Amino acid sequence: MSDTQNLEQLLEALMDAEDPKEVRRIAGSILTLDGSHPAGHLALWELMEEEESLNSLGQLEKALAETRKRFGGAPASLYDENPLTEIYGALLMHLAFGFHAKEELERALAFAQDLVAFDDEGVYPGRTVFYRCLLDLKQYDRILEALEEDPLETPVGEHARTLALLETKGVCDETMEALLNALSLDANLPFLILDLTILPEEDEELGAELEETFHQAVYLQTPWTETQERASFLALPTLILGSLTGRLEQEDQEALEEMLKDSGLEDGVARLQAEAAARDADEDPDERDQWAMEELMKLLLPEGN
Repeated sequence: MSDTQNLEQLLEALMDAEDPKEVRRIAGSILTLDGSHPAGHLALWELMEEEESLNSLGQLEKALAETRKRFGGAPASLYDENPLTEIYGALLMHLAFGFHAKEELERALAFAQDLVAFDDEGVYPGRTVFYRCLLDLKQYDRILEALEEDPLETPVGEHARTLALLETKGVCDETMEALLNALSLDANLPFLILDLTILPEEDEELGAELEETFHQAVYLQTPWTETQERASFLALPTLILGSLTGRLEQEDQEALEEMLKDSGLEDGVARLQAEAAARDADEDPDERDQWAMEELMKLLLPEGN
């Protein structure tokens, strides 16, 4: 068997390997045949503990440079059949999140921007770190510009839009409309951001969908709770939504009642709560969320929006 054929088999085996010892062995074999192969270096980096991995981002930068060298730039598309395509995406992802964790925001943003440009279908969580970097850097106009060019409408993008509008235009109908659109894209996300969701025990799995939402919430929580104005703006619609969909604990229901005083919304919310109580107890949760969001938009947005 030629070295090329052997390398191809090792790369396939690496993709299927799950045991860390097996991954280390295969990656070592790959690097023995091809000392600069990005897949081998990425696999070994992913086995590191967090502190070591953050101190070894230079290893990933070298692997990314080698990947680009072998492509002659970047992959033609997300679905380029070259086996290095997935490696390219993974390297950008780890570098963006890694440099953000080290608070090197400009470097994180550069890698996140490349990942978003490469991934026009949201396969990687690049938009989560991209918009978080822009929020951290307080580049609110750039957030709005990026959203105009982004082919995807995502919860994290719409939350970033809301925060950008809140900072540039303040509390207004446009900002509220952006927030309600963000809530409609993922009704669970604001409850995680505000710590209103009781998560499963540590030994229980979140499930793929909730795990993705939880990851987004981790990156949105700090921007949303940076000021009392921001947190309050998110809290009221979220608490109303929770009261209509059975998501609130008693103390959260009491917090909502306090927020509704002098808001002019008490009667409208009471009417909706009565309607919610009269709905089928076995109603599909997604259908209940859809009804609640439609009613929330009618309640909080003037007619014609």
